Amino acid sequence: MGSGYQNLVVFIGLGLTQSLLRDVRGLSGFLGILTACWCLLKATPEGARETAQS
Repeated sequence: MGSGYQNLVVFIGLGLTQSLLRDVRGLSGFLGILTACWCLLKATPEGARETAQS
């Protein structure tokens, strides 16, 4: 589970250092990934989240 967060942080960090947000396509991709991750986290039921952490 921690590996997924680590990959996301590394991807965002590398993208920002490579001027990802200066290009319209880069900004759109970043916002798309951010929205997808947020939706996936919000879709996880509370009970499943507690069981996954155990």
